[in-house]
Amino acid sequence: MQESLFYGLSVVLGLTSEFVEVNYSSFLGSSLLLLIFTFLLGFSNSEMVWRWGLVAGVWIPIFNVLKLVLILENYNLVSLFAPFLVLIPSFAGAYMGAVLKDSSSNTNKKNIKRR
Repeated sequence: MQESLFYGLSVVLGLTSEFVEVNYSSFLGSSLLLLIFTFLLGFSNSEMVWRWGLVAGVWIPIFNVLKLVLILENYNLVSLFAPFLVLIPSFAGAYMGAVLKDSSSNTNKKNIKRR
């Protein structure tokens, strides 16, 4: 139950960042949103953290490739593969959240053992 909630949340957050990218034409803004969203997902559920980076970050490349293919604009190879760069901050945020959670839980365990 909890895992399906996280999947749904990551899809909604990924589509939100796609909405920002489409409506404001801001690749940096959507990348920053993905970094923050996946950081929170990775911090809240740090098991198999690659899922949150992939599920949240895949929407921008999917919609951009569909836009290029369906509108049939003249596109080059760079404009086809450039949206996949958004997966970098997506995975980076998820792994930063997981590392921060693991390091904070290890610090708490050390403090408890010292007492």
